[in-house]
Amino acid sequence: WRETFGGISQIFVKHHRPMAWAQNGGSLNTSAGRDAFRPSLALVGATPLVAWAESTGLSYSINVKALE
Repeated sequence: WRETFGGISQIFVKHHRPMAWAQNGGSLNTSAGRDAFRPSLALVGATPLVAWAESTGLSYSINVKALE
């Protein structure tokens, strides 16, 4: 999901454990000062992947992270 703190949008992920949801660490942003948006989740085999875009100022970067 995307959440905004101090005017900067950040991407976060949770996973389901028995009886509750647990957050997978902190923000996935590669830079704390860059806005992130359009998170997407996919499975490759049994591995969940999260992809998102991040503003670099004049352009955008596409980031992907495998979750364990």
